[in-house]
Amino acid sequence: MVFAVGSVLFGISMVRARVHPKTPAVAYAVALPVLALAAPLPDSLLTSAIHVAAGASVTWLAASLRTTRETAVTFAPHRTIKEV
Repeated sequence: MVFAVGSVLFGISMVRARVHPKTPAVAYAVALPVLALAAPLPDSLLTSAIHVAAGASVTWLAASLRTTRETAVTFAPHRTIKEV
């Protein structure tokens, strides 16, 4: 249950930070808690689809870090340690 709540909160923080694309961040916030809650269920087509959705969202988020690195830097002001 803690993992499910933490996944939702982390997904919300990714959406609010606007560093990652919105679609995989929302998919992360939805798919991972559902995956955690469906873990005790027997293997079926539904649980397999949940695994695929969770894996796809994590993969998309990882790939977005490679492609949006310059965008992520523009949100943070360029400061040195001496300026802070």
